[in-house]
Amino acid sequence: MEIVSWNINGVRTTRVDETQGSSLKVLLDSLRADVICLQETNQLLTDLLDEPTAIVEGYNAYFSFSRARNGYSGVVTYCKNSAIPIAAEEGLSGLLVGHGNSVGCYGDMSDFSTNELQALDAEGRAVITQHHIVVEGGAETVTVVNVYCPRADPERPDRAAFKLRFYKLLQLRVEAILSSGSHVVLLGDMNTAHQLGDHCDPDDPVSETRLLENDSCAPKSVSGGHFVDAFRLLHPNLEGAYTCWSAVTGARATNYGTRIDYVFLDRHLAQRALVACTIDSDVYGSDHCPVRATLRCSLVPACHVPPLCARLMPEFSGRQQKIGAYLLSKPCSRLSTVSSRGVNVSEVVEVRSASHSALSKRASECRKVKGANSGGQCSQEVRIGSKTGGCCASQAEKNGGAAFWKTLLAGPPPPPLCPGHGEAAVLRTVKKSGPNQGRRFYVCARPAGHAHNPAARCDFFQWTKR
Repeated sequence: MEIVSWNINGVRTTRVDETQGSSLKVLLDSLRADVICLQETNQLLTDLLDEPTAIVEGYNAYFSFSRARNGYSGVVTYCKNSAIPIAAEEGLSGLLVGHGNSVGCYGDMSDFSTNELQALDAEGRAVITQHHIVVEGGAETVTVVNVYCPRADPERPDRAAFKLRFYKLLQLRVEAILSSGSHVVLLGDMNTAHQLGDHCDPDDPVSETRLLENDSCAPKSVSGGHFVDAFRLLHPNLEGAYTCWSAVTGARATNYGTRIDYVFLDRHLAQRALVACTIDSDVYGSDHCPVRATLRCSLVPACHVPPLCARLMPEFSGRQQKIGAYLLSKPCSRLSTVSSRGVNVSEVVEVRSASHSALSKRASECRKVKGANSGGQCSQEVRIGSKTGGCCASQAEKNGGAAFWKTLLAGPPPPPLCPGHGEAAVLRTVKKSGPNQGRRFYVCARPAGHAHNPAARCDFFQWTKR
């Protein structure tokens, strides 16, 4: 069983290899997995989900959409038809379930109010699928929990609290599923580097590296109980194994990143079935790269897709026309259109006649004005443009105008050279709120990296003149 997790940063825009084509099927096939969990799809619920995204040949898809913001967050799990789940569910709380074949097993959520549960599930951050598998000759189930955990924005303290509450809810849910007897694979963008070795700069005060080190913050299922980090279990001392890099600083070129994408397995499943867990850093198309896990088990597909499957949405089940049907050009009569609004055809003729008369009157007045100005004198516009009463400017005036426009269109001055490499610096703008917001500055144009790396950015910094 091959499982892949990837923060795709836009399901409609990511492409693995443009030379192979641009279809989503090409992308999914290139990942070579039975279950593909994508995060940050940026697909809006109120948009009409397009058919090429919802229905991919050979796959069945299960979406969770953001109900809070347009084109924000969102996850989707694509299962091969040989891995059709027996149940599928959106969200962690159970409040979004409106059909049968849900996964169930919610645990004790009395610590959460209904409003809080709705808020935690409103951003489209979790999809759960449950599958029949055969492990060591025995029939069992495995539940795949695909999550995109919130980011703790330093400028929004409420988001840090939101993130920790999401972790708490996630912990309750996966522990409840595990207690029911199913194996659990928890994977996705956790938006936190678990250990110091998972961050290129763990001492960065704005990083979230140490968030999970505090047992009061970490889901205890992950930090010391029921689950193991599949990658670290097999590669405990591998350094520089990152899954996310800043696209703004070009940090992927210097491997100056973080490992915030994980595959967690329950301990029993890891001991019995884990074969490999790798980071596919050679796969581009996003600021993240895929993480892959291989399990020694066989998938048994269900006979029918669960109700959450995208192909069963009204848009694609024949009960509603596709959007293309509304965009087809159809021949129509202008008169019939006007009549359908309750306007008499004779009224249209009268309006057109009145408009024609007004235009004729206006044209007649213009001809009279033109005749009055044609008595051999220059027009008012020409007299204003010439000091001597002639119609041509002097050569000196032409030269002065040319100099003025050259000065105006000269453009910005050339950028300074960074002392570390002697190369032209790049211009940036402060976007963080504060006294310097909007100010512009120059920095080294090379990608971010460690100070000892000569290919990385030097420490050059220079404000532009106000």
